[in-house]
Amino acid sequence: NVPLAEEVALKDFAAKRGLLMMGPDCGTALIAGVPVAFANAVPRGDIGIVSASGTGLQEVSSLLARLGRGVSHGIGVGGRDLSREVGGRMTLAAMDALEADPATKSIIVISKPPAPSVTKKIKARAKRSRKPVTLCLLGAKDEAVRTLEAAAGFASSEKIKVTAKGSIRGLFCGGTLCAEAQIVLMDHGLKVSSNAPVPGASEKGARHSLIDLGDDEFTRARPHPMIEPELRNEHLARALADNSIGVVLMDVVIGYGAHADPAGLIANVVRNSKKLVIASVTGTEGDPQVYSLQVKKLRAAGVIVAASNAAAARLAAIAVGGR
Repeated sequence: NVPLAEEVALKDFAAKRGLLMMGPDCGTALIAGVPVAFANAVPRGDIGIVSASGTGLQEVSSLLARLGRGVSHGIGVGGRDLSREVGGRMTLAAMDALEADPATKSIIVISKPPAPSVTKKIKARAKRSRKPVTLCLLGAKDEAVRTLEAAAGFASSEKIKVTAKGSIRGLFCGGTLCAEAQIVLMDHGLKVSSNAPVPGASEKGARHSLIDLGDDEFTRARPHPMIEPELRNEHLARALADNSIGVVLMDVVIGYGAHADPAGLIANVVRNSKKLVIASVTGTEGDPQVYSLQVKKLRAAGVIVAASNAAAARLAAIAVGGR
């Protein structure tokens, strides 16, 4: 809820002083191993992350941790930094900073759907970099790296086979996780509507729907659902009672700043339901909520837990007959 003009002015103010301004609308950073606001307990390493997405940074850094890799710095530049109005101001500055950082050997850039004009700037900067740069610009045209999972180099092979009658209803705390799920479902030939659709989404006549409950429209005068998940539980209860819905797809984001037990709250709602509920957990064993314990609680309540958000979306797509 920060006006765009103020964001631009603040970022210009920072740039004139050789500083980085992080945010708004992206409450995640890992600076020299120190988590700031929402973040996960991940090891130090040589991968630098620039992210116009809080949960995108969390998902990629957590998947890297599970692969035994570490993060030098994770810089959250604000969810709108790659919009036409902001123009990638802090993304470009953060790429400069990481290229100059001796501890960083490679760079990953993450964003929700960027403006085409800004995409060109980021791609041009990546080509000039002396260090390898992986661009994960979700929804950008002709992008080779289409998911956060791919950006982290994480390969999940889901052997579970499930089927369901009805539509998919996605209930997300993370906007970028919601966008990634929409891309995966579209790649499986499904039409999906969303309150924050990715570019090129064919929503006319869409049977399936995703909701980003962390969007500004849901967080005015109340905490973000990663802090207080009760809003999502209201949506979850309605989805479980809706006979037209066959699959409920969810993200569970843990770490510093997040609710102490989001899986426990979900388990209380879904327990004894016969609806197919598929989820993923973004986090690590070192997080206060402990990744494996959150997974255990969900599975005990009958939830199918996939290894990543993208893998959960694939399972949901296949369950309803996606190609």
